[in-house]
Amino acid sequence: MTKFLDALHLQWDFIFYNAQVQFEARREGLRKPSAMPDNEDLEALRSFTISEMNLMLDRPYDLWEYNLFVKLRNLIVCRDTFFNARRCGEPARLT
Repeated sequence: MTKFLDALHLQWDFIFYNAQVQFEARREGLRKPSAMPDNEDLEALRSFTISEMNLMLDRPYDLWEYNLFVKLRNLIVCRDTFFNARRCGEPARLT
C-alpha cells in the first residue's frame, strides 16, 4: 500500500493537473460579476423566504410535522447560503 501511495504522490500532477486547472477556472468564473444573480431576483427570493418563515412561525399552536420542519430548514439554509455568503454544503450538514 505504501508503494502505491508513493507512486501516486509522485504522479499526482501528471494525473490530475487538467482536472485541477478546469476546477479552478470554473470556480473563478463563478466569482465574476456577470455570473451574479440580478438584484430583483435576490429581492424576490428574500421576500419569499421571509414571508414563508413568518407564515410558519406566526402559528405557534399548529402541530408541526416532519415536512414542516424540513421546509423551515430549507428556508433557513437558503437565507444563510444566499445572504451570508456561505457555501451551501456547510449549513446543510448542520442537520
